[in-house]
Amino acid sequence: MVYSLSRRQWVTWEHTRIMLMFLRCLRFSYGHGQLQESAGCWRDVRYTASSDAPDGLRRKEGLGFEVTMSQYSYPWFLEKVDWETMTFRAPHG
Repeated sequence: MVYSLSRRQWVTWEHTRIMLMFLRCLRFSYGHGQLQESAGCWRDVRYTASSDAPDGLRRKEGLGFEVTMSQYSYPWFLEKVDWETMTFRAPHG
């Protein structure tokens, strides 16, 4: 499907990021591991120490399943994915 979105003979980095995210989620859909163990899937926003950032903290965004699990008892995607282009929406991408 993603290959068909491009007129060229390669897949863009933006589409590759979405595919990697889906593969990470697929692991948990088959019961392998706890969803909370993957910070990229579980948390919405987290900060890690970084010597490159001016304030010493680097902002990392995840899918926020923690938020949707508490609201709906099911891990829905937050409004970070553009489903028509299969990429992350700005500014999340």
